[in-house]
Amino acid sequence: NSIPQFPTLMADVQDSADHRSIGIDEVGIRAIRHPLLFRDRDGTAQPSVATFDMFVNLPPDKKGAHMSRFVAILNERVHELSIAGFGDLLRHTAERLEA
Repeated sequence: NSIPQFPTLMADVQDSADHRSIGIDEVGIRAIRHPLLFRDRDGTAQPSVATFDMFVNLPPDKKGAHMSRFVAILNERVHELSIAGFGDLLRHTAERLEA
């Protein structure tokens, strides 16, 4: 009765180089449901559940994208959302995913 040994760390595929030089226009996750407060133009906050489609382009030198980072961004940044703040969310997503 030996206990199987598992590696402690998984390889970080996204950070490895891809020598095929093939870029991909869209990688991501569709239909992520996330609770939030949506702030109207007049400043009123409305509780809601939003459905997000989150995609980035994958440059030819990257092997992959961490899909869990899309969900992490929503958990970290999207407690309250407004039209004015939407651009900041997009910029932060692109920076975080190096897209």
